[in-house]
Amino acid sequence: MSDSRYSMRACSALLSFLLLVISGLVLADEAVQDYSSLLAEYHIEINDDLSYTRIVTFEYQVLTPAGAEELQEYHYSYFSENESLKVLEASITHPDGKVFPVEKDNIYEQDLGGRDQERRSREVVVIFSRLTPGSTMKLKFEHVVNKDSPMGFNMVLQPELELEQKKLAATIVLPENKPMKWGSRGNFSVKELWKGKRKELTVSLENFPYQEMEPNMVSPDDVLPMFAITSLKSWEEIGQIYYESSLNRQADSEEIRQLAEEITRGARHPREEAELIYNWVAQNINYLSLSYNLEDTLVPHPVEEILLHGYGDCKDQALLLQALLKARGIESKSALVSWDNSYKDWPVPTSMQFNHALLYIPEMNTWLNPVSPLSPFGSLDYSLSGKRVVLASPEGETQFLPVMQPDQNRYWVKNQSVLSGNGFLRGESKVTGTGTIGEEIRELLAASGSGEWKASNLLADTLIGGFGSISQGASAYDLKTQPAYKGKWHSPHAFELGKEGFITTAPGLDFQDVLALRTYLVDGERKYPFTVGPRHYHWEHRMKLPKNYKVTRLPENLKVDNQAGTYSSHYRMEGNTLVVKRQIVIKKNLYQPGEYPEFERLAYLAINDRRAVIALKRR
Repeated sequence: MSDSRYSMRACSALLSFLLLVISGLVLADEAVQDYSSLLAEYHIEINDDLSYTRIVTFEYQVLTPAGAEELQEYHYSYFSENESLKVLEASITHPDGKVFPVEKDNIYEQDLGGRDQERRSREVVVIFSRLTPGSTMKLKFEHVVNKDSPMGFNMVLQPELELEQKKLAATIVLPENKPMKWGSRGNFSVKELWKGKRKELTVSLENFPYQEMEPNMVSPDDVLPMFAITSLKSWEEIGQIYYESSLNRQADSEEIRQLAEEITRGARHPREEAELIYNWVAQNINYLSLSYNLEDTLVPHPVEEILLHGYGDCKDQALLLQALLKARGIESKSALVSWDNSYKDWPVPTSMQFNHALLYIPEMNTWLNPVSPLSPFGSLDYSLSGKRVVLASPEGETQFLPVMQPDQNRYWVKNQSVLSGNGFLRGESKVTGTGTIGEEIRELLAASGSGEWKASNLLADTLIGGFGSISQGASAYDLKTQPAYKGKWHSPHAFELGKEGFITTAPGLDFQDVLALRTYLVDGERKYPFTVGPRHYHWEHRMKLPKNYKVTRLPENLKVDNQAGTYSSHYRMEGNTLVVKRQIVIKKNLYQPGEYPEFERLAYLAINDRRAVIALKRR
């Protein structure tokens, strides 16, 4: 729903092929890069009606054969109803200094479809066919937007990670009679100069180095230098504009009233009505985003169209949900949010900060995200925890989503197994979860493939391997029932047992093995904040041992509680059955770099305990 396609994110939003950046191999302190950016330069002139023209110039140097392949094809889409695009220059300079203009037949346009002859999405394609390592490519084009978007003018200038950038610059001629707001963070230089009655901004960032991403780090939006400019006055104005733009898209029609009544028949109270309507929208309106003009990117389609086609994007699904709730006397408000790993506000209030629409029911204090048929009423995932939202209303409002707590995302695994003297291990597993974990269980159950295929794939990723089958109770699409599955499994050669033997607890059909915490670990200190997701996991393992073996050593029981979370484990014998219970609590979603040592200690403790060895001896 965002107008981010008009951002000035150098080499990102404008160049689709640059989304395919190769991370490279790291040797000592030097990273291998496939290409570098020599220049990303913009000249923008904004008119009083917020239409604008910009001249954009990109220059890249090819460093490897892979880089030549990455950069050989450039695509840029635009809406023919509101925009025009003209390539002014496209050329390749070889290492010997010879310049080769791109051939005319390698610059062309193609139609991407549309609702009618006026509302169409088109694409300009430029093929750089002679790129080689050491050569540079240059592209210069003119982009004219002859009609402002519903949110006015919004632009961001930002480098990106894992790309060396020599110069990133913009000259922006402001409108004479339309106030603008701008701000920056990081090392951007911003200079203001009056030229007659119009102010001109010169924005630049030079010699931005290659910097690698860290595992599970926040969005680069939160950590990189950024310059943003907008015609919007405040967060509240965003909500006000969205509200006004959506007013004529709702319909208090007989069709809506009848459908709402049919969906809620038998409901005993408003919350049950709301839940039934939510379930119907989530499971009957497929998610599909189609935009053919500037308005489509920011304003929902009419309710009648959404029902007719049976699909829509997030703002369409939220609007239909709102209309059906209103037909039953339940008031709600659309809300704009960033559904990604960005948590920091941009330098100025801009609609580009948001990329998703939710729905809020004030009387129930409940937030709804109806885009997934597997997500139950009121469920939000980790990346929405504590986020700023802008509510659509006549005055516009801003709030923050609730901060997610660990006990909202609980996970239970119970494994019972029998170990034979020849090392053959046979077991049964029961798995259930709530919140985001519950939704992930539903996704596993709803995925294509047999129960045998799913179980065997889970077991293949474990140390002991094995085969099995998953069975489920309620349907994965039954949003009223707590998701769960159970299954039987076996590992023919789980352990080698002789006079002495060493075993570990077997994960069985556990799909949230604590060993996955390795993906959050780095060597040394962290540079950027990172996200994990608050959660509370429980494991219980009961393994019946061979009668002719006894346990000679059990791991020590553990218990730790620090700023990052808690972990505990307990080992004991009940007759000839080994009983192991473990719990881990990840206390929050977002951790700062200074909090990493505590998280690292917690993670390694849990990982090493999961691998703890139990010693056996033949009687």
